[in-house]
Amino acid sequence: MAVFSTLVTLARFFPNSFIFSNSLTQFGAICGVFTVPIIVERSLEAYGYDGACLILGGISLHAVVSAMILRPPKDLPSRTEENTQLMDAHPPSDSHSIMENEEHQGCSYWGTESDNDGFSRSNTQYMQAVVDFFHSLPSVGELFKSFILVEEPLCTLVMPAVFLANYVFYAWLLFLVPHAEDFGIEPSRAVLLSSIAGIAGTFGSIVFVVLLHFNYDSTIIIIFCCSMSAISFCLDTLSSSFMFLAIMACFQGLFLFVLQSVTSVMAKLAVRDAENIPSALSLFFFIEAVGIGVGDTISGHIYDVTSSMHTVFISFGIALVVAMVNLIIFAILVCYKASVKSDS
Repeated sequence: MAVFSTLVTLARFFPNSFIFSNSLTQFGAICGVFTVPIIVERSLEAYGYDGACLILGGISLHAVVSAMILRPPKDLPSRTEENTQLMDAHPPSDSHSIMENEEHQGCSYWGTESDNDGFSRSNTQYMQAVVDFFHSLPSVGELFKSFILVEEPLCTLVMPAVFLANYVFYAWLLFLVPHAEDFGIEPSRAVLLSSIAGIAGTFGSIVFVVLLHFNYDSTIIIIFCCSMSAISFCLDTLSSSFMFLAIMACFQGLFLFVLQSVTSVMAKLAVRDAENIPSALSLFFFIEAVGIGVGDTISGHIYDVTSSMHTVFISFGIALVVAMVNLIIFAILVCYKASVKSDS
């Protein structure tokens, strides 16, 4: 919820450079990846599980300070102004006005014993107000058309890539250290792989931001990162030495941290109307959350069945190949629509 609020605020402040500004904010997550594992490892040794959780809570509490700077843009109307504009656009019906006038004149909706005509008139006006209310509700067809997956069909198309990219990224984060420990590497050394991946991810994110600054296509960059990450996972069976795992962690971090931005990038590129970006973000964050849960669960089940971390990492490569194909289809369709629009 906190990340979603931040991204919506970024989308409102930077509608034309949302991908670039969001990529800058990713550096915070990357710094956490290569510093927090070391802090947790040392905290567990010194203070135990409860002490490590307290330290993590103290670190997380600093986010409150950052959250206090989140403000809506000044040019956006406030909620009161929005309500006023809504009332101006949809004035109350005559039946409502008549009802209010009768209330001011001392007539209740149910009339009085001495005025049966007043009772009938008030009851009729009340029923008319109810009918007007239901007529003002959108029809099922209108609700269906306004649904983000129908209104923005490209969001529907790219959903598998968003799901699979987050499936792989968070499962990789979860299994990176156990992957090394499974090969007999000490935990104190295995945890360094997270730091190596985080440092490489920092460099990769810097390159990503620079490429965006020079107007390189973000979809092409993400497709390239998908392919490189898939190749690194498929090479996992070559060796089990710490040096090889460190090189692979560096290689994977370099590309996967760029790939992790697919949620916000696709929420921007897959919509035609900028007003739908918050809806697309909420949808893709839901898909991301499902991908995290499914990825961790299925990866753990694969390991339980095969007892092989090599198989788990190869499954990551297969998932990224599918995501890459999905993104290639998305890029081709976007290019085709752009060419048709330019010709017309």
